[in-house]
Amino acid sequence: MREAYVKTGFKPIANASVPSYNTGDRHGIYCGYAALAGLERIVERTNDKVTSADLQPYAGRVMFRGVPITYVPHLDTAATNNPIYMLNWGTFHPVFLEGEYMREMGPEVAPNQHTTMVTHIDCTANIYCTDRRRNAVLSNDVVALTNN
Repeated sequence: MREAYVKTGFKPIANASVPSYNTGDRHGIYCGYAALAGLERIVERTNDKVTSADLQPYAGRVMFRGVPITYVPHLDTAATNNPIYMLNWGTFHPVFLEGEYMREMGPEVAPNQHTTMVTHIDCTANIYCTDRRRNAVLSNDVVALTNN
């Protein structure tokens, strides 16, 4: 994480709260539960003044260089290599298919409802990353770990 942080120029705003595309804080770190649990164990081990009764205040507060690490449930089932995503949301932008942005069709009679009219509005979009080098994905090789 340290190397990815430095080499991607990952520089969040100091003392920022939750990352959001619409605010000045556009940096976020995301992972599944296995990676988060491992990071929480590291945090617990590094604080020698923490007792077992004190560990609850650290729940959900794992941070790396001032950036909160966010749990993403989908990564528990979708990924088997415990990825950690370091995203700069300022490098992601929506791109719309030409002719498919808010294209309106209708009105027409709704199926099985002769007195109801329906209007369809279509929008085809995707997300485009303008600078992949300002983002990082870290993962481990499950096969290598089980064979050693």
